[in-house]
Amino acid sequence: MSAVRPELPYPASRWDSGDGPILQVENLSVEFPTREGLVHAVEDVSFRVEPGEVLGVVGESGSGKSVTALAIMGLLPKRSRVRGAIRFRGRDLLALDRTAMRDVRGREISMIFQDPMTALNPVLTVGRQLVEMIRRHQDLDRQEARREALELMDLVGIPAPQRRIDQFPHELSGGMCQRIVIAIAIANRPLLVIADEPTTALDVTIQAQVMEVMTSVQAEVGSALMLITHDLGLVAGTADRVQVMYGGRIMETAPANSIFAEGANPYTLGLLRSLPRLDESGETPLFSIRGAPPSAILRPEGCAFHPRCDYATDQCVVEPPPMVAVGADHLSRCHHIDRVLAGSAAVAESPP
Repeated sequence: MSAVRPELPYPASRWDSGDGPILQVENLSVEFPTREGLVHAVEDVSFRVEPGEVLGVVGESGSGKSVTALAIMGLLPKRSRVRGAIRFRGRDLLALDRTAMRDVRGREISMIFQDPMTALNPVLTVGRQLVEMIRRHQDLDRQEARREALELMDLVGIPAPQRRIDQFPHELSGGMCQRIVIAIAIANRPLLVIADEPTTALDVTIQAQVMEVMTSVQAEVGSALMLITHDLGLVAGTADRVQVMYGGRIMETAPANSIFAEGANPYTLGLLRSLPRLDESGETPLFSIRGAPPSAILRPEGCAFHPRCDYATDQCVVEPPPMVAVGADHLSRCHHIDRVLAGSAAVAESPP
C-alpha cells in the first residue's frame, strides 16, 4: 500500500468538527407492509455520527442495523414507510428527491456491502466500475479517471493493479473483491462511509486484513465510519463509540471503553458474555443468550428484550423502558440499570 495517497484532482470539501455532527438521525422509524402484517424494522431510533469518528453498530440479525443504513442511503424499497429525520450536513435526506439523493450517494455518503460478489457487477471489469464511480462525481476524462482508479487500487492493497484493473470480479478472490468495493466506496473521499458487516462473507484468515485496510484508508481519507456488525469483538479495537441495537431500537450507546468496562444493558452484557474468553479451558461451554430475537411483526409488550432477560420483572413486561443517562455520553434503555451495572464488573475483567 502507498504510504501517502496523492491529492485528488478536485477540492474535497470537509465538514468542520465545530459545525456539529455530520449525521444526525432523529426518531427514525421504518415499517414494511406485508401479507402477514406490518413489519416494524426500526422504531424511534436517534443517534449521531461525529466528523472522522468510527461508530460501531452492534446487534443480532433482525435488530434493524442494515435497515437503518439503507434508510440513510435512500435505498429502501418504495413500499417502505419511513418517519423521522435524517440530517446530513444540516440537510434532511428524507426530503431530497431522487436526483438530489444520487448526488449525495457516492460523493458524500458511501456504503460497503457485506457480500462483495453481489455488490459488484459480474459483467463489467472492476476498473470500469471504479472509473464510473469516479467520473459520476468528478470532472475527469476516462484516462484521468483510470489513473485515479489505479491509485485507489494501490491504496487498498491490490497487488499488480495495472493487471487487475482489467479483470472481472470472478477472476479475483473474495478478499480482493472486498478491497475493490472499499476502493469504490472511498473513491470520492466521502464524509461518511457505512460498512455493513464488511467481513461476514470473507474467510476468517483475511477478515483482519480487510478490517486493517478499511480503517487505515478511512483514517487517511478523513471520513467518518459507521461499522455495522453482530460482533462486539470486531469493534473493540476499532470503534470510538458503540451503539447496541435490538428489536429495532437502540438499547445502549456509549464510548467504546465505557461499553466494555461498564456495560449498562442486559443485552449488551449478553453479547459480551458470548465472546470466547482466553482464560477459560476448551471444556467450558460457550455462553449464549437464551431464546431468539423477537418477531418484527409481533413485538413483545414492554421491553423487547424481556423474554430473554435475567433481570426482567413485571415492570419490564408491560412498560417500555426509556433511554436513561448512565454517564458522560452513555445512555441505556433499561428499568434496572443499577442491577445491571453490578453484574457487569465480572464481564469487564476479561475484555475481548
